[in-house]
Amino acid sequence: MKSDTEMAQWSRQWRAGNDVGNDAGVAEDLKRRVTRDSRLLKVGLIAPILVTIGIGGGIILRAIRFASPADVVLAFEVSFFILVTWAGSLWLARGTWRPLAETTAAFIDVSIRRCRSNLRAASFGAWLYVCQLSFVVVWKVSSSSIELSAALTAWPVILLGWIGLPVLLAWRSWFVRRQRAKLDRLLEIERQLKATVT
Repeated sequence: MKSDTEMAQWSRQWRAGNDVGNDAGVAEDLKRRVTRDSRLLKVGLIAPILVTIGIGGGIILRAIRFASPADVVLAFEVSFFILVTWAGSLWLARGTWRPLAETTAAFIDVSIRRCRSNLRAASFGAWLYVCQLSFVVVWKVSSSSIELSAALTAWPVILLGWIGLPVLLAWRSWFVRRQRAKLDRLLEIERQLKATVT
């Protein structure tokens, strides 16, 4: 929420005629926000690493220990899912870790790239969630030899599908609206900055 307030403040200052490129206070605020966001991106990697080790490692150890066909298939699926998640996430985050220079324009540029990356990541995450949910349903039907209707009322499907999916889609809608508004403000600030330079 604080970054939205800062962004709105910069927009108002620009519309009022201030040149953020020459306003050291506003430029310093932008630099602090981008530096803070960069730090949060790095700290934010701790949770996915722990999930990868905890869930991925646990499923693989179970497959090795019990060696049942169902556990082996599950271990392969979870490993593949984790690999796709990491590869996709790192691909989407490329170029967003830090600004390319210590200038106001570079800080605005990295902020724009982060917004665009967040928008693509919101769609990527939703697709991953739907794919994993589909796998859970197919897995329940095939591994338990139960009917599809029984699989759709099993607790993992109720939790992940009937409750989790609507919550995810509502959050995604809110997040996308917020990121698009932020991106629009950043693009306007970038346009105004370029206009003052030329």
